[in-house]
Amino acid sequence: MPPDKKTNLIKFGFLCALVCWQLNTISVYVVEPFLQGNGLSWKRAADEYFGSDFLHYYVSGVMARSVDHLRIYDVPVHFPYINSLISPRVISKNSCINFSPPMIAIMSVVSLIPPVPAYIVWTIASFSFGVAGLILLLKRIGHLSNYQIAIFIVATSASLSSITAMRMGQWTWWLIGFFCIFFLLSLQKKQILSGIFLGLLTVKPQYCLPLLILTGIEKHWLTLAVAGITVALLCAWATGLIGLDNVVHYPQIVSALSAHPDLQADILSHCSLRGFFSSVLPINAAIATTSIFYFAALTGFALQCFLHRTAIKEKIYWIWAIAILIALIFSPLMFQYDAALVCVAAALTLKALSPAQINKLQPLSLRIWHWIFFFYPFFTWARGLLGNELNYLYAFVNLSLLLCALLYLKSGQKQPIQTF
Repeated sequence: MPPDKKTNLIKFGFLCALVCWQLNTISVYVVEPFLQGNGLSWKRAADEYFGSDFLHYYVSGVMARSVDHLRIYDVPVHFPYINSLISPRVISKNSCINFSPPMIAIMSVVSLIPPVPAYIVWTIASFSFGVAGLILLLKRIGHLSNYQIAIFIVATSASLSSITAMRMGQWTWWLIGFFCIFFLLSLQKKQILSGIFLGLLTVKPQYCLPLLILTGIEKHWLTLAVAGITVALLCAWATGLIGLDNVVHYPQIVSALSAHPDLQADILSHCSLRGFFSSVLPINAAIATTSIFYFAALTGFALQCFLHRTAIKEKIYWIWAIAILIALIFSPLMFQYDAALVCVAAALTLKALSPAQINKLQPLSLRIWHWIFFFYPFFTWARGLLGNELNYLYAFVNLSLLLCALLYLKSGQKQPIQTF
């Protein structure tokens, strides 16, 4: 057999093995629970049921259209709505609705569909959108071959973080798509359209603040203005549903819910530094410390971008990647499913995926950067065996990536910028 044909068969076999692994994990962790009646809720302890995130999203949409719309953030009020959907099961604790007003406004439409079909449509649509965004971004940057792009997509979507996002019905794959489309439109200098997607990213505002800062430093005022209008329209929509007080006072509301002693079943499962601080400090101290680190990181990022603003264009892929890492490392709220967002930083910067190619990369910081991403999907599953109390290991892995990125930029390596 010719060497090229043998190599192609091996590569095809490896891709098929990854696809089989992906389909198997989706079947075991996402499909089978629904077939067993554990789709939107399941038993976590002998006498305690737990609801998926999508169940809570769905209920927030239902409540936004109900007589209790003004009390949507009152913890006891949502229990009858949740339990009516999962009867005869009952959820009585460790449950709250703390979603951003724009998110609730969007879910008010999604919740017009019955819950299980809504979950199916939501999951398939978000995953398809996120994958399409990644493929377009990877094609645009042009560092990886079609085969490597296929490996990248399958490995990312088969990670534990991605599977958890699908299982919980989370927003993660929507956010991946929003990030990718924003970057693509920014490269095409389409400020109005990119502003819309930057505004959509504010459904989880903790992840878009670094990009908002960078957009301002780049003086892309039209993008910022459109993002602001998008947010304003979403908030106006939400105001009409849940009232002005809930929209205006949302930061204080979510802060109070985060510190609520009866809602801390997942207090140690944050994948940002919040998880580490929560393991060594009291709740309020952990929240305060995380907030200080978060805003310090944002300030440092803003200062460095401002001081080196003339060099932003030639290093924009790496600066975008750093912005994502800062959000993931220091975010006051981040759980395992959103760790999948790191794939966008990888898509922006990876130059190779094969071990042989990675070992040839220079400098060392770039090589280590690639090796961390090469093993990242495996790390998600290995970490999953250790229990949620060690989710903060994600933060330290991402800190290692951040250090590599900073060292690489300091080395003076330049990145070619392509334009349409």
